[in-house]
Amino acid sequence: MNTAERLRRERAEGERLGEPQMAASLPADVENVLSLQRSAGNAGVSRMFGTTTASPRVARTPAADAADDAVTRALAGTIARRGNREPDPAADTVLERESPDPDEIEAELETEEEEAAPIAAPTDAPAASGSRTLARDPTKTKKKSAKAPVAPKLKSETTLKAPDGTSKVRATVGVGEEISFKSNQVGDWTADGGTANAAAVKKFVWTAPSRAASVTVKQTVGALSSTKTITVIEPSTVTGKKTEDLSIPAGTQGAGMKLQFTYGPRSVNFGNVTIKEVSGPASNITGYFLAKSAASLWHDSGDTFLGIGKDNKDSAIDTASFQGFASPWTDGTWDWVIPYKFKLKTEGGDGKQFTTVTQSFKLDGPPNAGRSTVTKAGASTKPRKP
Repeated sequence: MNTAERLRRERAEGERLGEPQMAASLPADVENVLSLQRSAGNAGVSRMFGTTTASPRVARTPAADAADDAVTRALAGTIARRGNREPDPAADTVLERESPDPDEIEAELETEEEEAAPIAAPTDAPAASGSRTLARDPTKTKKKSAKAPVAPKLKSETTLKAPDGTSKVRATVGVGEEISFKSNQVGDWTADGGTANAAAVKKFVWTAPSRAASVTVKQTVGALSSTKTITVIEPSTVTGKKTEDLSIPAGTQGAGMKLQFTYGPRSVNFGNVTIKEVSGPASNITGYFLAKSAASLWHDSGDTFLGIGKDNKDSAIDTASFQGFASPWTDGTWDWVIPYKFKLKTEGGDGKQFTTVTQSFKLDGPPNAGRSTVTKAGASTKPRKP
């Protein structure tokens, strides 16, 4: 049974029993509120105070009493907020225009009666004309939880490209190579080799040490840290490429060439390295050259360190030749086994030997008497006759 039907039965019962009518006048403040409530069609209010002074009062029930008490408390709050102001005719007009269906209000009151729950003024509802807006409780504002600290993320990139096209983002570098390290946080840097900037920064440039090593680069941020392991390698190979054969006067024994060296491995960059050949005596002497003095066969390299370019090639062109030995010519050979040393451009001292390169000389006797050939680091001259 809905509320409207119940009220009709209660009114009928009241008329049968002859219950006295409510004739007492209501306070002005209540009348003002009632005026608004009647305009809105509030059946609960009308039931409490009577729609008119002549209307009969229906018989009371516990459910109706509970609903009336709830409406009374809501009305009291409204009166306090309105400050005993006279009703605004314009507001009445608006309320009248926007008045909900009385049956819908009755359904809501019926639910409230069943739950017997007090009616509380909503804090987020739009304020009525002339009312004050209630502020939210600041203590109920949600606080964002602090994020837990995380270890820094490191990235690295070499300053120079590798000659074979290997990416700059690599963990293997040549001696003296530079790497730029970047972090997503500010922290202190350390390294157990090479040169590191210990300042608290997001980016720093690290230079690999002058010798082969495995180096750990670390950034520390608070109690957390991240590391990168870098493998440092030395030059290990020398490869020669002939650029041209030398021109020697006709009738003169000899052969020669110009060539350029490339230092490997080419997967790293040796652009901060210098190289030198070490002077020394001849070896593996045979035939025609056994009769020659050691001084005439001595290798005088100049013992000078020369820079390597960014392409791992020698910055100077090398010359490999021999000539001027007198006839009669017979078969004979000798070699120079040449030590190669390296050091960084910023390094003092005599460097470190990393390999040897053999330069070989060959002289033919009859039937090709005087024909000469020179080979070095994989390159060779054309055999040449006087």
